[in-house]
Amino acid sequence: MSKSGEKANKVEPGALDELDRCSAIMPPSGSARRRQGEALSSWITDPSCPRCGAHLRIVGLHYLQTRWREDGWPQEHVHLACLSPGCGFQDCAVVGWEPLWKSLDIGATAATGALAQMLGYRDHHPGEDPPGVVRGLQVRWSSWPQAGLIVHEEDADDAIFVLVTGTFPTYEARGWSTGREAKQAVRLEDHGDRDHVDDDHSDGIAPTPDERSRQ
Repeated sequence: MSKSGEKANKVEPGALDELDRCSAIMPPSGSARRRQGEALSSWITDPSCPRCGAHLRIVGLHYLQTRWREDGWPQEHVHLACLSPGCGFQDCAVVGWEPLWKSLDIGATAATGALAQMLGYRDHHPGEDPPGVVRGLQVRWSSWPQAGLIVHEEDADDAIFVLVTGTFPTYEARGWSTGREAKQAVRLEDHGDRDHVDDDHSDGIAPTPDERSRQ
């Protein structure tokens, strides 16, 4: 398995014909790096939303194909979200608590397999691709139906990311975006249209699709 990410970015022709494009969310700059050195088991006891102060919930897990651990496994990130009505803040943190990782990994693996079936890859076997990848499509999974597609600054520009939501046995592919398009869109939201963003999103997170519709 190559750590370069080359295999993770090879997408078969026609793979995206049945999927819609979607907008993306980038975590606050450096948040995952700051938490990387902390034990998630202790940090997660009382994570508060920087927007409204409510408790952040763990709603998913994904793999960062551009960062690989010494044991040959891509770095795992938990998807965090504020479920308070009208908030929509989302973030992620590097997994540092093994029991938590094992339970979430089951959900992420099932979501990856579900996307393979949705795309007709019934002969797909998990060992053929890096974790969280289906024939070059990088899966970003969340159990929360309102989750956004998280794309990191470190993600490859030419990689394609697919948002899959749901829990076993029901999953839905919400949409996809390339790394380059996602980053450009978020930067435009955060900087090019700051008059509309600053009032409620001074933390640097772009609005969710539902929030955009209310603006």
